[in-house]
Amino acid sequence: MGLFKSCAAVVVAIYIAVQWYQRRRHRSIKDVQGPPSSWLFGNELDIWWQDQLGETDFKWMAEYGSAWRVGGCFGEDVLMLADPKALQHIFRGYNYPKRADFRQTIRFLTGTGLLYADGADHHRQKRVIDPGFGPAQLRQFYSVFRSKAAKLSSRLHEVVKKSDDKTINIAPWLAHTTLDIIGETALNYSFNTLDGHQDELTSVYENLFIDAVTFPPAGALLFKGLWCYLPERILPIMAYLPAKQLRVFRRYMTVARKVASGLLDEASREIHTGQNNRRDVMSLMVRANSDQNHKQGMSNDELVSQMTTLMLAGHETTASTMNWLLWELSKDLGYQALCREEIAHIRSQVIARGDDDFSVADLENMPHVTAIIKETLRFHPIAYHLVRKAGHDDVIPLSTPIRTKSGQLVTEIPVSKGQSVIASVCAYNRVPEVWGDDAHVFDPRRYLNRQKKEGVPVVGVYGDVLTFAAGARACIGWKFSVIELHSLVVEMLENFELSFPEGKTILRVPAIAMTCMVEGEREKGVQMPIHLKPLVNR
Repeated sequence: MGLFKSCAAVVVAIYIAVQWYQRRRHRSIKDVQGPPSSWLFGNELDIWWQDQLGETDFKWMAEYGSAWRVGGCFGEDVLMLADPKALQHIFRGYNYPKRADFRQTIRFLTGTGLLYADGADHHRQKRVIDPGFGPAQLRQFYSVFRSKAAKLSSRLHEVVKKSDDKTINIAPWLAHTTLDIIGETALNYSFNTLDGHQDELTSVYENLFIDAVTFPPAGALLFKGLWCYLPERILPIMAYLPAKQLRVFRRYMTVARKVASGLLDEASREIHTGQNNRRDVMSLMVRANSDQNHKQGMSNDELVSQMTTLMLAGHETTASTMNWLLWELSKDLGYQALCREEIAHIRSQVIARGDDDFSVADLENMPHVTAIIKETLRFHPIAYHLVRKAGHDDVIPLSTPIRTKSGQLVTEIPVSKGQSVIASVCAYNRVPEVWGDDAHVFDPRRYLNRQKKEGVPVVGVYGDVLTFAAGARACIGWKFSVIELHSLVVEMLENFELSFPEGKTILRVPAIAMTCMVEGEREKGVQMPIHLKPLVNR
């Protein structure tokens, strides 16, 4: 057995060495400027050990322009991009698939669903899921958004009324709300977390990213760096290794897939017997899938994976965005007042026409509220890096020239097949050529009278930001998320005046998704302390 292990280790080492050598022979980006890096760790420690996520990207962009080179582990050269024309090129079609290590991490968290799939598989899956996120469905889901938002404010009123300290950690409350919303709209499942219910599934969500990937040790980064040199078909076995991150992911996926499989079996059985006329995303997906021929439909594993994807991505990203939005509002009482005045004006119109609540059109007719949603998505992108690789030899165009190490001013970067590329979402969302000289200032008013600069391409599906990705790989649920954000913001502002407690500093922490923590209180996990002053009696 000892001899076998030694031989296996030698074979793996030789394979990795060959892969490394072949990559070094490819077209090099070494003339692209970038920060100093070590051969062993590259700049991975710089990226993963930030207290304020994005600061390294912003520093590098200011020094090298909107395209620069960073080091990956074991001497890998990685092209990092914030240039709008380059990103437009990257996200056009499927020519830049997700890199193997990034893709496998997604698989460990969500399975083989839409976030994991690439190319033809992604197109096939998207066609089946699309009906669940159409305009008619979103209008139907809206009532759930508003009812859960109302329950959130009601519960917060109860908590504030009973407490002497009106400052609460809003983060878990928002996570409960968005989980309840995604349960009812996507899965026809009642999590009931706002009512205090907690089961095995809801418990594994708590601080999932914090427990798994915050401030990873150097050894874990090296281990992950090896994945890019291994055949992709063997990477799924990594899920069974005893590393802490993988143990956390395994526990989560075991529970999530168990729940998803049960719900899927029930929905399929009811649909096939004609007992299911529901319009939740899962039911629509099962019906659409049954209408496809075998090659165009999804396997049972893919269907389960879509549901685990919806359960995680469908609530975590919106809750995190709301944390940052309420934080920004809590620091600007003047803008709060403008939003509240706008909401009151539309509310009077709703009452005058005899309606009980806002419509989707009413929410979209609130420019100040819409502006702060867009500005939050710009300034605090939850998915801050999107990792890709070149699917073939290519030339990436630039909208703004960069100067290379040899002194050349270039407007395009040649890359070889397999070249690692990181789309820096956080940096693009602050590119001065797109957003102006005040790009690093949080100011929702920029969206009230914003005029796009002529000749400068913009990337993204909403607000000109890259936060929902772009092109064929844009987030399928972005409209769902935007309407949900509108519903929650309006509810919070009608019911509470928000302020931020003195003496607290919020950290933007990298943990797959951008996470908020309080400085000096990392052991407490995700936190967003907000002081709530009720504006109405309940």
